[in-house]
Amino acid sequence: MKGLNTVMTTTHHAKTGLLLLLASALCLLGLAPSARAGSWIEDSCETPSHASAPSEGWTPFMTGTLTFGSGASTGCGAGSPMYAELSTDQAAPAGEAQVLQYTPPAGSTLAGGVVDVSLFADGYGYDASGTATAYAPAYVYPSGVFSECAYGLSPCANGTNDLSGELSIPSNTGGSLFLAASCGSGYSGTSCSEGGSEGAWSLVRVHWAHLLLSNESTPAASNTTGGLLAGKARGTQDISFTASDANGPGVYNITAALDGKIVYTGTPDSNGGACAPVASQGGVLMFDRAQPCRQSESVDLPVETAAFTDGQHTLKVTVTDAAGNSSVVYDAPVSTLNAPAAPAELALDAPGQLYTGTAISVKAGSWTAPSGAGSVTYTYGWEDCDPSGANCTPIAGAESAEYKPAPADVGHTLRAVVTGIDNDGHTQATSSQSGVVLSTQGSLGTDPGPGQAGPGGGSATAPGVPNGAFASENALLYLGVPARIAHSYRHRAFQLDGRLLNKEGHPILGATLEVTQQLAGSSSPSVIATVETGAAGEFTLPIPAGPSRTITVSYRALSTDSTFAAQASVRETVPAYLTLHVSTHHTGSHETVTFTGNVAGPLPAGGVTVYMRVRYRGRWRLFAEAPTNRNGAFEVAYRFEGSIGRFPFRAEVKASQAGFAYAAGHSGVIDVRTN
Repeated sequence: MKGLNTVMTTTHHAKTGLLLLLASALCLLGLAPSARAGSWIEDSCETPSHASAPSEGWTPFMTGTLTFGSGASTGCGAGSPMYAELSTDQAAPAGEAQVLQYTPPAGSTLAGGVVDVSLFADGYGYDASGTATAYAPAYVYPSGVFSECAYGLSPCANGTNDLSGELSIPSNTGGSLFLAASCGSGYSGTSCSEGGSEGAWSLVRVHWAHLLLSNESTPAASNTTGGLLAGKARGTQDISFTASDANGPGVYNITAALDGKIVYTGTPDSNGGACAPVASQGGVLMFDRAQPCRQSESVDLPVETAAFTDGQHTLKVTVTDAAGNSSVVYDAPVSTLNAPAAPAELALDAPGQLYTGTAISVKAGSWTAPSGAGSVTYTYGWEDCDPSGANCTPIAGAESAEYKPAPADVGHTLRAVVTGIDNDGHTQATSSQSGVVLSTQGSLGTDPGPGQAGPGGGSATAPGVPNGAFASENALLYLGVPARIAHSYRHRAFQLDGRLLNKEGHPILGATLEVTQQLAGSSSPSVIATVETGAAGEFTLPIPAGPSRTITVSYRALSTDSTFAAQASVRETVPAYLTLHVSTHHTGSHETVTFTGNVAGPLPAGGVTVYMRVRYRGRWRLFAEAPTNRNGAFEVAYRFEGSIGRFPFRAEVKASQAGFAYAAGHSGVIDVRTN
């Protein structure tokens, strides 16, 4: 530190008085930073509310030979200052100094501030004097000195060589800040050995510091994703991204606004509390850490879209750092859709075997609706469908949540239709399918179940390894589900269980059963699993989701058998699943709307045909046949010809299309209003 030695060996004359006058003027200025971007304040030792603060960025060092009792420490807190001291325990040679240095954090520069100090410089010796000095931006004399006390020179205050109070750091000096306790002389071999106060030839105490820092970093964002950006956002959706502030004091605030209305503002990561300002001054935030906020963090903002009308809005996201630098990191359209929505499943309360006169009921479940649209009310209806769950027609007069099958329903399946209504419109949802309605107990068939037992015979005696204990050519295979079942597309996976018994009714345990699947319209089955019977001959097998198909469970009594001793089959019917969307729900009476949708697969390479219908004058009328692509997507345009009112639309897929192993199905109903 050549500059330090220069300071300590310079003779102080009129020059020092001029510096003292300058220091006095700076003491009167105080800190009044402007409320502008690019500025923040680091508090050291004590906050404006008198809470303790750390001393990050401060380090002690010395020049010369350390004398006994002398030293410096940056440890501090409220009421406990950091210090640099030349102790009176031993004479201090000229040129010795104990120094406190503050270095701004990387990316920031020192632009001013206030430091509350006590400076004592009452030691002296022949041609030597104690000196307490404040420098910025560099430890160079005399240009960097903004306050100095020295024995034998113009007093700092009140006729002494001491000063206590607030010192204003010169503005926009950059670099570091130094406060030094030293012994200065114009001659070598001299020392400070007489006088002194507070037990020191020279002493600097820093009670607190408010360090004004300048930083022009620009916040940014990357990897922006989230449900809010996916289109037709409903309820609370998120926007996620990585916010960054390279070389800055860190990400302090995120603000998101839809059409100018703030939907989120806050500090997403407090950095363990360090990113919470301890105060503000002149519009500039004050923190007690050198790096208050994180320079990079993952942000996930929840936005409640239900407060906004359905349609397109402008989303604007702004990132602001701790120095007040801001960047707009997202400014683009998003869309919302908050009409009443049905739950994922409408629970159908029905027995496994449904007979005429036996009550069946549906629960509406939990529906959601946009804020301000009023409470959701419900209406009910029931539909009579064919055994596969297709070709459904409304049942006249069935308008409650409960229904009792009539004789006309025998051989058919049933499903409920629930309509949720609020002030803005309505949405229809259908329940899962019931089993086939039976006329009397036992009409399903006789044991062993929906399959047929193999040929008669006793215990297995032919050559070959028996398949299970008590293996029998005259086995009985029971299944725990009806011969025909119907599932919705979303719930087409099911659990298949059953039992394998011999002719005497003993369980055949440890037997391996083959399970095959034959898709509707296919000419051959394929093996999808094997399952082993348990101690009671029982077995349970989860059947994965699939299209309409026949599931067959087969048992060979011996490893050498070419035929099965017993088989049982279940025919599962799954209706096609398709979605439908419209370009707008409100249009003119001579305008065109566009419908888009998707048919779930698997689909044949050439796709399938979708039938578009509009309900007009009490009937569903066909207006277009649209082919899908191989991925199931389709698009249809419809032009109104002067009609005014509300018009329901839906899309349908018929069964028996080549390579399409699903029963007939249709989308939900979409309403379009014209005026």
